[in-house]
Amino acid sequence: MIKHGEPNPLAVFEMREMTHCPPHFQKLLIDLYAQERTLRNWIYENIEGRFYFGQAMNEEGKFSTCIAFESHQEATYFALHLPQLNVFDSF
Repeated sequence: MIKHGEPNPLAVFEMREMTHCPPHFQKLLIDLYAQERTLRNWIYENIEGRFYFGQAMNEEGKFSTCIAFESHQEATYFALHLPQLNVFDSF
């Protein structure tokens, strides 16, 4: 992990953040209150695997922020920290 001073091979080759969401990724659809940069920075510092950050359609037919992880364990870890991360940021 980057916070422990160990380079992540996926990050070195810019392969951590996906431009599309593969079907096997575990998706989290959220209402985004924090800045995207805040959540992305937390992911890069605390999670090792690949992830997707973008938009996806929810069950109501509206677009929501989608954060998806290749590892289901990492998705759970992120979901546990989400209430502390996804708060309104004042500029």
